Amino acid sequence: MNSNDKEKRFLSWRDIIILLILTLMVIPIVLENVIASFLLTLIENEVYAGTITGLIMAIVFLFLTYIFCIKKHRLTWSAIGLRSFNPRFIWHITLSILIILVFSVLALYTLDFLGIAYQNQRTEDIQHNFSFLTAIVALLSAVVVSPIYEEIFYRGVLYNFFRTKMGQLWGLIVNATIFTLVHIPHYETLPMMFAGGIVFAWLYEKSSSIFPAILAHALLNLIGVTLSFLT
Repeated sequence: MNSNDKEKRFLSWRDIIILLILTLMVIPIVLENVIASFLLTLIENEVYAGTITGLIMAIVFLFLTYIFCIKKHRLTWSAIGLRSFNPRFIWHITLSILIILVFSVLALYTLDFLGIAYQNQRTEDIQHNFSFLTAIVALLSAVVVSPIYEEIFYRGVLYNFFRTKMGQLWGLIVNATIFTLVHIPHYETLPMMFAGGIVFAWLYEKSSSIFPAILAHALLNLIGVTLSFLT
């Protein structure tokens, strides 16, 4: 990122504490438990209920970004990474995807070797409720909705803050740790989430744009959902 970006203060420590409480405690309890359970009871379809919950989460996280960054600090969306990037970063995106895929395979084999059962509930939900419509809904949720709001919030907002306060290395580590924690209780995916958090933030750092991270995130999710259809 350029020097002007690095000198910006997107958040205060007070802001970040509030956001972390919301991200790690309030949102998981209210959205991922209470509202998700209500939607599942109402709709009786795990894929649709999960997708609606994801849409609500996207709205919430983008709203938090607007309130704490755009409005409070009078920033533009481009200040947190919504700007064009050099086409040469396509190669960086490709390399990033390969790195995460290799790491994911190694992590899964390691878990299997240690006797830790791998059970992807999301994959089972998709397979159990499989139809053309559920496939489209699952793809839109995983490939469009999640990558956009997660990269804007976790990289554009949180990584910006920690990199500014702690430096690039610790910014990468802390950001990836938070990104991993929010994916509990999907314990089998946590190693991949940490690797993804590092790589996506690295793409953002090197390109000064959030779009390479969004593209890499979306393509990885596309691969994951496609494999869930085929297995």
